[in-house]
Amino acid sequence: MQLSFRPMRSAEWAPFEEALRRGYAEELSGLAGYDAASAARRANEEHAKLLPDGQESTGQHFFVIEDGAGQSVGTIWFAEQEEYGTRYAYLYDIHIDEGRRAQGVGTAAMAALEAEAARRGLSWIDLNVSGTNDVARGLYRKLGYQETFVRMRKPLD
Repeated sequence: MQLSFRPMRSAEWAPFEEALRRGYAEELSGLAGYDAASAARRANEEHAKLLPDGQESTGQHFFVIEDGAGQSVGTIWFAEQEEYGTRYAYLYDIHIDEGRRAQGVGTAAMAALEAEAARRGLSWIDLNVSGTNDVARGLYRKLGYQETFVRMRKPLD
C-alpha cells in the first residue's frame, strides 16, 4: 500500500489540536488516575509547553496521511529531537481513521514515517505506547520496534 504525507493545512489544525488535548486528557484519566478536571488542566499545560507556537512550533511536524488516491486516511505528528549528539524522530501521535484500520494502513504509515525520518537524516524513531494498547504494541513489535523502558503501576485501594 502506497501512502504519502502532506503538511497539515491550517484549517485542519484546530480540530487536530483539540482531539490531541482531549485524547491526552482521557488517557490521563483512564490510565493515570487523574480526575477529569486535573487531567484536562495537565493536558493543556503540557500541550502549551510542548507546542508554544502551535502548528508552527520549532522541530514539530504535522502531516495528513493520504492513500494513493489522495484521500485522507489519518494524521501523524512527530518531532525532531537530539540526544547525545544524535538526531532522531519522536512519534507523538499517529491516528488512522477508524474505517481504514486493520487494512495495512498503520503498517504503511509507519514505513512512510521511517522513510521521512531517514530523508531528514534522523537516526531512529522513539515512541510511547499505552501498555493497554495491545494492537499498537503488536504492530510496533512486528515492525521491529523494541521496548526500551517499561513503566508499571499498581493502584492501592
